[in-house]
Amino acid sequence: MKKIIVKLHATVPKILKKIIERIVMKIEHGEFWSLTLREIYKQNYGMDIGIGTYGCFKQNNLSRVSKIGNYCSIASGFEFLSRNHPKEYASTHPMFFNDKLGFINKSPIEFSELEIGHDVWIGKNVLVTSKCKSIGNGAIIGAGGVVTKNVPPYTIVAGNPARVIGRRFEDNSIEILLEESKWYNLTYKELKKYIKWIDNPKKFAKVIIEDYEIKGE
Repeated sequence: MKKIIVKLHATVPKILKKIIERIVMKIEHGEFWSLTLREIYKQNYGMDIGIGTYGCFKQNNLSRVSKIGNYCSIASGFEFLSRNHPKEYASTHPMFFNDKLGFINKSPIEFSELEIGHDVWIGKNVLVTSKCKSIGNGAIIGAGGVVTKNVPPYTIVAGNPARVIGRRFEDNSIEILLEESKWYNLTYKELKKYIKWIDNPKKFAKVIIEDYEIKGE
């Protein structure tokens, strides 16, 4: 059934695509967990979207976002500009670099792709330009930010252009432990066991690490 829905989604007009997506989300417990919705976006748009991630399915311009990790929170108005107008050309008009306009045979400017890590929080109306190719695990981008370069893991950036305004944790060992635990690869059912330590990230990570060492994984 999943394969049939994916193929159907690829052939129908845009308005029907959204209807199919809404039906799939309703059947499969929303955009957080729907596996069919993720398969649709992988096969038909080339986007690999992790489990628990939400908000990305409702955006207007996320072409060339090739991967979004697990448990990401993406607010409305997020856009990725996968290439810029060439400022070094005699003209910045798209007819000189966009082959779809029929003025040139092949575009001389390549598209960029963006990869977003796990547990990334992107605020409302964030714009990411083509110079940014990666947003690291645990990063936060403040509302209205214009991101012009890569965002390191667990960094908080904001502004236009976005600049580093802080880090998620003052204690660097927390970041190391969270990465070692790889908690973001667990299912939501597995994570229920550790929810009581969610406000103590060091304990949260350590318990997960200990549990999986005992299991030999």
